[in-house]
Amino acid sequence: MLDKALNSIKESLSYDGFDLLAAEREGGLIDIMIVARHDACIDCLVPKPVLEEMIASALQENGIKYSEIKLTMPVNF
Repeated sequence: MLDKALNSIKESLSYDGFDLLAAEREGGLIDIMIVARHDACIDCLVPKPVLEEMIASALQENGIKYSEIKLTMPVNF
């Protein structure tokens, strides 16, 4: 269900050379990591607060309850 909720975001990121990995943890934590592939376009990646809001909206629209979203973004290219 988590993958389905985040599918459109995954697809958009993939076009720009990024992968989105997601896992549900205990206590309602959603752990998300954005991974840059060798062909990643750093200028194409939206700012972290924007991506967090996109993820939160996608989860809510799909009825996924969570206590926290932990988003890890790439740091070095």
